Amino acid sequence: MSDFFRPVKGMLTIFALLIVLATPCLAGSALPLHTLEQIASKKSITLGYQDDAFPFSWQNGNVPAGYSIDICNSIVSALKTKLQLKNLKVEWVKANSASQFVLIKNHMADIMCIPAFYSKSRHSISEFSLPFYFSSTRFVMRKNKNNDNLTELSGHSVLVKSGTIYVEQLQKVNATNDLDINIQNNSVLNVGYRQLPPFSFTDHNGKVTGYTIAVCNMIADKLRQYLKLNNLTIHYIPVNFAERFSALNSRKIDMDCGVNTNAPERTSSVSFSENYYTAKMRIISLRKNNIQSIADLKGRTVSLTGSSKDLLEFNKANREQHLNISTITSTTIKGAFEKMAHNESAAFFVDDILAWPLINHSEQPELFSVSSESIGNDMHYAIMMRKNDPQFVTFVDSTLKDFFASPANVQLRKKWLSPWSCEKLKNPSPGSCQHSH
Repeated sequence: MSDFFRPVKGMLTIFALLIVLATPCLAGSALPLHTLEQIASKKSITLGYQDDAFPFSWQNGNVPAGYSIDICNSIVSALKTKLQLKNLKVEWVKANSASQFVLIKNHMADIMCIPAFYSKSRHSISEFSLPFYFSSTRFVMRKNKNNDNLTELSGHSVLVKSGTIYVEQLQKVNATNDLDINIQNNSVLNVGYRQLPPFSFTDHNGKVTGYTIAVCNMIADKLRQYLKLNNLTIHYIPVNFAERFSALNSRKIDMDCGVNTNAPERTSSVSFSENYYTAKMRIISLRKNNIQSIADLKGRTVSLTGSSKDLLEFNKANREQHLNISTITSTTIKGAFEKMAHNESAAFFVDDILAWPLINHSEQPELFSVSSESIGNDMHYAIMMRKNDPQFVTFVDSTLKDFFASPANVQLRKKWLSPWSCEKLKNPSPGSCQHSH
């Protein structure tokens, strides 16, 4: 089993040092013009918050609250004036210590309205505002202990929240003072996901949900029981298609519960669980273009998601049939869909089960068609894990085997996957749907 799940006794917790407002693009006069233009065009801004960072950022009912939240609300008011917008829609996305910089990097949030510590390494991947609060770092211990400084902690175990700057700080103190402090991260399972309904996505309340997410939550429950870790928590970290492999191998995440195709060419760098779904890649296009097959796209341009199995399968078909089709890629499935919807590409290639929510949630679903022809090999979905962790892979596979045979799987598939059948969507090509397992 992964070594970071080891239980630790006699642990302490480290508190805050320097707290600043992290932002990828809103930092006073250094604000890039393109970000302002994007906000003005969309008439919306996405703000990140944390539900347990008192008194700066927490969740009061369904509404984010706290000191840094108030600061961000003031920024929104100032933006309305600067951009001469009567209305500026605010969309909130929940983050945590591990995911905040990933959300910023992937443009899934414009400002992180949570206490974020400045460091040179962090500044290399994001921008920071002026600091809005200063405090000293302290350690907390049981009252009957007499430890009053870090040197007295030598030989003891210290608990540090994973994904925070405290880990780096304590490692530096440990090395500088030649201490023997046993630094332990709290028991956290970091899970990667993407916006891919009905498998993994955030709902209107900011909750990460979907079929695969429900499956991974079940795996985490079994892991708690197996390791006897009642305090094991899940951090859901958004990672795009291109980042997921490096995120696993760098231990940023422990498993990826977004959609991952189990493909032979990938097994040299990552491990896969048992397959939980089989899809087929289809052609999504505007109905008015009357595209029925890949041959209809000869010499034209299509959009796909980069670093995906769909792209590999499409390139193979394109090459073998000598179609000379050009491609444009996007880091997200929604981005690739919108390129087709806005006539930047003649068609969009994607797995059928992933196409239905995109079409159904568009403003005019009737404008789009899905081909009855499938492209390439079947897409077998599985949970993705690190390559050199056979015990964890075995545990996940064993858990899934029991789950697939249970009524709970039937219920979850009915809840999340059945609504996206062709029959219920009134798709013009009912032969284009396939469900398995």
